[in-house]
Amino acid sequence: EDSQGDPKLAVSALQKLITVNKIFVTIGALASSDILAMAPVAESNKIVLLAPSATAPAITNAGDYIFRIAASDVYEGSFMAEYALKDLNLERVAVIYINNDYGLGLRETFGENYRELGGKIVEEQVFDQGATDFRSQLTKLKNANPQGIYVVGYKEVRQLLTQAGELG
Repeated sequence: EDSQGDPKLAVSALQKLITVNKIFVTIGALASSDILAMAPVAESNKIVLLAPSATAPAITNAGDYIFRIAASDVYEGSFMAEYALKDLNLERVAVIYINNDYGLGLRETFGENYRELGGKIVEEQVFDQGATDFRSQLTKLKNANPQGIYVVGYKEVRQLLTQAGELG
């Protein structure tokens, strides 16, 4: 089944697999939002749900039948915060992130750790999955004059970085 990165389709696919195919374990979906939407269905049906790439911190407590094999965003966010501040010496950063469980989780863990270490987040901007125009958000980030920008997203990042280059 293919959730197409849509939590509603992910739940429908899982329900079909449970009722029609009589599965007792499933691998996937890939995205955190899909896994978190599927988790209550898997949990109530006692179906093992293995998340191969989903990283949102909330997956840790999603249920007794929910497992992940990728590191939690808690690790990535704290590592990146330390790297930005201690290795790159960036004392002021901006954050732009995708508006889903993955983006929100990384924004939160990065921000908390970065601030604890003494860094300052000068601006935060959000974008929707599938967005293609980031000029408004990028202009706000640029106006905040950060030393660096922490970017969290999927395929949108290519277009975001292209537009960032165009805006200098």
